[in-house]
Amino acid sequence: MFSEEDVISRYSQAQAIEDGVLHLVPNEISRVYFKYPVILSDKVFRLIEGAVANEHDLTDYRGVVRNLLFACASEARRARGESGLKAKVTIGAAVVKNIHEVFMVCGPADTPEPTITIMLPEDY
Repeated sequence: MFSEEDVISRYSQAQAIEDGVLHLVPNEISRVYFKYPVILSDKVFRLIEGAVANEHDLTDYRGVVRNLLFACASEARRARGESGLKAKVTIGAAVVKNIHEVFMVCGPADTPEPTITIMLPEDY
């Protein structure tokens, strides 16, 4: 297939997390819903930050992420076996403007161990 000489550059998941392009959900939150680590795209992370900063939402980071992961895990259970799927989730207060479609992909990262990446459709 490809040899080492064919590779122009590499950008690892670890580098993307370090650069703030991707955000790792703490294991104590993600492992409640998924058996693999969960990564958020920067756009999803910014939506969460916006919900937390909104004083009318009366929520915190952990609460918003838990709601997001619960909705995603529920959709994943319904899909059974799909490596990529879409879900409608509420990020922040339960109003129409906070409903977003997210795309979830389960696959290997820098190692063969799978991760679940949650992103907006335009991030994919």
